[in-house]
Amino acid sequence: MPFAQTRAQREVEARVVASAGEAAGRLGLSRRRFLSGAGGMAASFIAMNEVFGPFFDASPSNSSSLLPQPKGGPPPDLFVFDDQLHMVRDSQGAAGLPLRAASQGAGAASTVAGFKTNPFNPAGYPDELGNPWSAWTDALRQTPNVGTDFMLTSLVKDVYLDSNVTIGVLSNAPLGLFLPPGLRSRSRHGPSPSRCRRRS
Repeated sequence: MPFAQTRAQREVEARVVASAGEAAGRLGLSRRRFLSGAGGMAASFIAMNEVFGPFFDASPSNSSSLLPQPKGGPPPDLFVFDDQLHMVRDSQGAAGLPLRAASQGAGAASTVAGFKTNPFNPAGYPDELGNPWSAWTDALRQTPNVGTDFMLTSLVKDVYLDSNVTIGVLSNAPLGLFLPPGLRSRSRHGPSPSRCRRRS
């Protein structure tokens, strides 16, 4: 379970809600629609500046004028830098199945993959919503849970071909993912760190 909010974090949240409600009303938008766009991001930066100090280059004039992007797509000059990509090393992709099942919640997609309960909560303890197995987002609820989604080729396709990422940093690559020619891993998790050091 996550830690409770600090007093400062509660203050940031209250300021974001208040400023978003005021700006959204002035612009004729719902608060949710305002917060989902650049104006909501600016309002969040401003609230954090007011509580924690001036860390972000944002001012109150930014938040009220920035509307969500139209449904036609992202701007042509969009630059996306993803600094924390992760992947699993598994030739069958099975290592990613439990996390997908946990994130999409109970339903046909998880059941087909062999999960009848939350794989990370087999005892059925209630989460913050009071449920033992809630979907993290409705977008994942019925996504087929198949091992091929968690292989290196899928990562490259999803990030560099099917998304708006311009540059991505793979911040977690299990040892032995890319081995020199002729070197074989001693286990399915890759060579030991000491072996890597001797060969580097």
